[in-house]
Amino acid sequence: MKTIPVYHEFLVNGHSMAEGKEKIKRFFDHYELISYSELFYLDKAILNGKQSAFWERLASSEEVNRRLLRDWIQEMKGTGVKNLEDLEMLPQGYPSKLFHTIAHVLDGFFGVDSHFFNLIEDSHWVSQRLKELIKKSPDSYWLITVEVTLAYGFQGFEKKAPRNIES
Repeated sequence: MKTIPVYHEFLVNGHSMAEGKEKIKRFFDHYELISYSELFYLDKAILNGKQSAFWERLASSEEVNRRLLRDWIQEMKGTGVKNLEDLEMLPQGYPSKLFHTIAHVLDGFFGVDSHFFNLIEDSHWVSQRLKELIKKSPDSYWLITVEVTLAYGFQGFEKKAPRNIES
């Protein structure tokens, strides 16, 4: 089995960096949609809300997600989807998987494609309300970058072929 590194940026709250890290560990321990074999915290990249680079990193991390979403929407258009009515005839396979990924990002489901994830609001974005709370208590918020290891080379549930109902 082979492994590849994947990187995620998390927004968490906590009284300390250690508490923020523990929230991320707990999230991965209980999250059922993805299972990573290893988790590493990139300590040199961790930012606290009171550090000057925090807001710029937060904005750029959200923008990576928005750029990915825009790219996937453009790719959907390339499959022939021009409006919502076209989804009714969307073939199973790559186009439906792409739509599924787009829906997950919009709905706040964390996935392997999530560059940034707001663990406080379970979202790929940060609400204006939360931004205001961060400004009031910046020392309680953290941007924590992690490297995780994804094992591949096995057949997961997403790759299983549909059953033949005629047999």
